[in-house]
Amino acid sequence: MLNFNTGRIFLQCYGTSCFIAGTYITPFLLRSMSARGFTTLCNLGLIIAKCMRMSERMAIYFSFTIPALPGVNGAAASALKGLQSQHAVAAGFGKGEFSAWTNNLRAFMTALLPMLLGNAYALLKRSGRYPGPAWLVPAVVGALIPELLTWRLSDEQLRPPAAKAAAPQPEPKPEPVPEPVPEVAKEEEGDVVAG
Repeated sequence: MLNFNTGRIFLQCYGTSCFIAGTYITPFLLRSMSARGFTTLCNLGLIIAKCMRMSERMAIYFSFTIPALPGVNGAAASALKGLQSQHAVAAGFGKGEFSAWTNNLRAFMTALLPMLLGNAYALLKRSGRYPGPAWLVPAVVGALIPELLTWRLSDEQLRPPAAKAAAPQPEPKPEPVPEPVPEVAKEEEGDVVAG
């Protein structure tokens, strides 16, 4: 579908789009939208973009970067990342521990999604059909499922956790140390105790 020059132009345009989105568009939207609004906008844009990549028309195929711009390269989760960390700390997780959990989950999905996409592509190609519908796999796994999960959250869960009142806690009283019992002088044989 793509020859070398077309692929080169596509990568240049896509890289420029990612730079513009990360530098200007995403920060602007994060400042001006709620966490749910930003996440929904990005996920819907990614779903539309993946559906555009199913097209056999080059103009539509290359235009996918426009709706994908705010959420491209994992930016769709930007509004939720800070909230996740705050809720994890409030629940007793260490910041490093929670970061490790989320990074491992991302690594797992980074390994799983290309496998699913590649197998869908190969299945369609082997059956003699146009392989464009394989892009439904990342649309569902990478945008639709996260959007459905986001909508399951209440508005309260999408707010930073309430700061616990910093009431001074009384210091624990030290346990009383028993006073040493004076040793009673033992009478040895032959000693006379005067009384």
